[in-house]
Formats: sequence, structure tokens, C-alpha cells
Amino acid sequence: MKIGIVTLCEANNYGGVLQAYALQTYLRRMGHESAVLPVDYAKRRNSPLKVLERPVKTVMEAVKAKKFASFRAKHFRSPGVTACRVDAFLRQPPRFDAYVCGSDQVWSRRACADSELRKYFFLDFGEVTARRISYAASWGAQTLEPAVRDDIRACLQKFTALSVREKSGREIVADLGFTAQWLPDPTFLLEEGEWRRLAEDEPRTLGDNVLFQCEYRWTPCVRLSEINRVLVRQFGWDTVIPFSDHPFRDAVCTRCLTPSQWVNGIRRASLVLTNSFHGMVFSIIFRRPFIAVPLAGKYAGMNERFLSLAERLGLQDRLLTDPDPSRIIALAQAPIDWESVYRHLNDWRREASTFLASALQ
Repeated sequence: MKIGIVTLCEANNYGGVLQAYALQTYLRRMGHESAVLPVDYAKRRNSPLKVLERPVKTVMEAVKAKKFASFRAKHFRSPGVTACRVDAFLRQPPRFDAYVCGSDQVWSRRACADSELRKYFFLDFGEVTARRISYAASWGAQTLEPAVRDDIRACLQKFTALSVREKSGREIVADLGFTAQWLPDPTFLLEEGEWRRLAEDEPRTLGDNVLFQCEYRWTPCVRLSEINRVLVRQFGWDTVIPFSDHPFRDAVCTRCLTPSQWVNGIRRASLVLTNSFHGMVFSIIFRRPFIAVPLAGKYAGMNERFLSLAERLGLQDRLLTDPDPSRIIALAQAPIDWESVYRHLNDWRREASTFLASALQ
């Protein structure tokens, strides 16, 4: 079957690119001809203005974009599909037997509210006979805005099968009159050995004894810099931050890593400190000790992805909301029952495999 994958992978985000790679790889292993659609959905800003506003970050983002472009060119396959803007894609979408959307916040508030993005991310295009499947689609929030409910309901009516990444996503779908399964992020579809091979695809760039800090611009409920100081003082780890959003503060720690090197950084870390969902995911895949910090303020609605994953795998105690140094040290030293975690994870993986096999048979 020829399958087009609609996902968030054009932004230079490690988790977004790696979950797209995982879904494409898994579908191909099932025997399908899967392709990540190279559609640009970003809103453009005036580039010269960006340079004037923040010159150092602009240079860093250019370096990052080059590394991500190289990864996409090597690992993503989109035969017969021309890269284009989303409006051009919707005017003349390529033909596929099935379209799969998911996972990384493809159904965000922005995607729901923008009519153009809504048509794209809710697969409201293409042949009527094509199968439409959501795999672990994430809403990025716990509720749906009332103003878009009818539009979203109309889109979901066209789906062959529905699944979501967060537990609360099932409730949103149910409230619209449909049923969705709660399934793991696509990155979990690939085993540890497959990710290790990808990680070793490039020369090793980081040493041992590393605190790998996956920090994004979203405001955590406890500052990662405060947690970092406690951990470094206690354990003597060297800090590595891939493409920090604070280039002056973190200049010594920042490393310009490719997606493969980012995976390898987590694989070899002494501990992973993260407010990134996929930082938590890859810590679990490689059985690395980790501390995940939920978000605060206007981004708090995104915490469902942490809470949902932690609940499913029995890892609620790895979420840190207390800045007390003794609590931070105790959590860093606390062992993780990986045997129990993987019992839950392997059951979840089987559910995912059954869902995709049924939806695409």
C-alpha cells in the first residue's frame, strides 16, 4: 500500500524529526511504501528582521537547519512528491492509498483554528476512497476550543481509524462522538537496537560522565539551570545542551548536534534532564536515568504528554516539581524498575502493531 505521512517534521525539532523517521520506518517494515510528505506549513517572518533581533541565535538556527536538512535528505523518502507550501499541496494533493497523520502535536490549537492547516493535518484532502488514519495524534492540550468543534467533527468523520498519543486525547475524541485508541509515540515502535544503529551512524562527539540537558524555550515549573547546579555540584558531571535557547548563558555547554548525535547523547548520558517529551521518550528507550520537568504558565496544557506517558509506564515519580536540592539528588539516585516499565511498554507496542495492521489491511 502507498502511504503518505502527514506530520510535524519540517521544524528543526529533534523529537519531531525522529518520530517521523520512526513511523516511516515501521510502515515500510510492514511492507508498505511510506513517504513523509515534504510540506512546509510554517508561517514566515521577515528574515532580515530576525537577524537584527537576535544575531547569535539566527546563526545557530542556520547551522541547525543545515544539520537537519542533511538528516532528512539521508533518511526521509518521498518519491514522486514535490516539496511545496501547504496551500499548493491542498490545491493538488498527490494520490496515495492511505494517509497517516501523527503524532507530535499535529492537532494543536493552531492546527485546529487555521482553516488551511486544519485541512492538512486532519487529512481533509485527496481521494474519497483513500484510507485516513491517525496514529498517536497529539492535541497538545487537554481540551478543544468550542469554536472549532463542528469543523473538527466533520474532519474526523472521514477517518478509517483513530488513535491518540495522550490519554486525555481519547476524551476529546469521545466528546466529538468518536472512539480512539491510546497508543505510544511512533519512536517507541522501533526497538532500542534500531535506534542504537542510527546513533552510531555518525562519529561519537561526546564523552562520558555527561548530564544531557534537553531544554526548550517553554518555561518549566522548576528552572533547569537550578536543577543543573545541584546535580553538577553533587555528581561532577559535564553538562551538554544541544542548541540551547540561551546561547550566551550556555555557551560552554552548547553542542551543535545532528538528530543522530542527539540520540547518541541520550544513549550515553549519565542522566538526562529534560523538559522535552522526546528527551523523556529516548531515556526510556535506552533505559537511562532521567528527570523530567513539567511546564508552567501558558504551556502547562502541554504537560498531558508527560503525565500520560508516565501513567502508562508507571514512571510518575520521575517528574520533578519540587526545587528542593535533597529531592533533586534523591531522584537522580533513585533506581528505575526497567523490567516493570518494559512489561507495560511491550504490551503497548503490541496494541500499536495490532491497530496499524487492522487499519491498513
